[in-house]
Amino acid sequence: MDPNVATLACLAACLLCLFSAPAWAACESLYDRQLNEWSWSTFSEGRYTICYAPEYTEDTFVAAEWIDNAFRIALDKYGVVPPVQRRGHTLTITIFMVPRPTSRANSSTATVICCQDSVSLEIHIMTPSSRDYGRPVDDFIKTLTHEMMNTLHYEAREPPNLSPPLWIREGLAEYEGYYNTTPGNRAKVDWLIDYVYENKRDSILYGRTLLDDVAQIMSTDRYYGSTVVLIFLADQFGEDLHAQLFEEPLSELLHERYGTTALQAFEDLRVWLYRKHQAIDDRPAGADYTPNMACTGRYWYTNSGISFEVRILNNDRRPANHEVFQQQYRRDASRPWTTKSSLALVLGNTSGFSTPLFTSVSSPPFQWRARSCPRQRQTDNVCSNWSNIINWTAASCARSR
Repeated sequence: MDPNVATLACLAACLLCLFSAPAWAACESLYDRQLNEWSWSTFSEGRYTICYAPEYTEDTFVAAEWIDNAFRIALDKYGVVPPVQRRGHTLTITIFMVPRPTSRANSSTATVICCQDSVSLEIHIMTPSSRDYGRPVDDFIKTLTHEMMNTLHYEAREPPNLSPPLWIREGLAEYEGYYNTTPGNRAKVDWLIDYVYENKRDSILYGRTLLDDVAQIMSTDRYYGSTVVLIFLADQFGEDLHAQLFEEPLSELLHERYGTTALQAFEDLRVWLYRKHQAIDDRPAGADYTPNMACTGRYWYTNSGISFEVRILNNDRRPANHEVFQQQYRRDASRPWTTKSSLALVLGNTSGFSTPLFTSVSSPPFQWRARSCPRQRQTDNVCSNWSNIINWTAASCARSR
C-alpha cells in the first residue's frame, strides 16, 4: 500500500475513534454520582460542555444558543471575558441536561454546583422536551440564563471586585433571564411587578432604606422581590448601575455616583412600585380576550379523589392580573348547573406563555371554565370572555404516566 494512503487511513481511523468515543470522561459528575450511570452525548464549544441524553439532541441546540447569549450579556454588560476564572483557576463548565428529575434538577429547580476542586463547575437542569418537564421552553431559557449568569458572575467577583449581597446576585441573574432572553420572558415583567406589590406591599410600605429593609424583604424571596428592586434601580439610574454593584457597595454607589441616599431611594421605590401596580391593575381585560384552557395530562390520586392539572394558554394576549374560575358540575342531565369561584394559582400571564391554571381534587364528571377580570372589577363589561370548557375525566383530560 502507498505509504501516504496508509498514513491517511490511519489518521481517518484515529479521527473516527475520537468523534465516536463515549462521552464518559467529559460527563462524569463530581457532585451527583447517579448521573455517571447514565448514557450521555456531548456538545463542546470550548468554553463549556453540554451533556445530554441522545434522544434530546434538539434541546442541545436551544441550550447552546442561550448559553452563548449569556456569555454575550456577561461581556457586554459586566465586562466578563472568558475563560471564566475562580480564585485564580480556569473553570470547566459542564451543563447536565437531565432527562428525568434528580435531587438537583426538576421541572421547577436547577442548580449550580461549584467548586470543591476549584476548577469544576456544574449546572444541573432538566431538558425541556422531557415529559417530566412539562413547562414552556421560555421557562427553560430563563432558568438556564439565570444559572449561567450566576456562573459568569464568579469572574466578576474576582478580587479586587466586590461580592454583592445574595439578593443582588440572584436578582441580577433573574433580571437577565427576564429582560435579555425571549419576548415572552420580557413580557412577564408586568406580572412580576404586580406580584411583588401584592405580596410584599406591607414590607415595602413600612421599610426605611434600600439596604437592611430590602435584605429583610428578600430573605424569603431572593428572586422576585430582588429582581423588582433591580428593575427599579435600572429604571431610575440606568442599567449600567448593575455592573457597578460589583465595584462599590450600593449605598456608596447611590451617594457618590447618583447623588441620592439609600433612604431616599427606598422612598422612591415605594412610589414607583405603587404607580407601576396602578398602571397594570387599571388595564381592563376586555371582552375580546378569551383564555384557552388545555389539559396537561398530569393527574394523581389523593385520599379525596383524583387531582388534575390544567394550563391556560394565553394566545399572545396578556389577560388581567387575576383570574376568576368557574366550576360547573352536574351528576345527571336533570340537575341545574352550580358554580364556584376561586383565586388563581397562576405564576404568570404573558405572550406565548403557558402557566398552571389550577389543580383540583374531584370525581368525574366535572367541567371547568375560566375568564380573566381585574381585581375588584368583576363585571361583564371588563371581564374577558369565558374560556372553552374542560371535561374532567380520566379519558379526556389525563393520560397514564
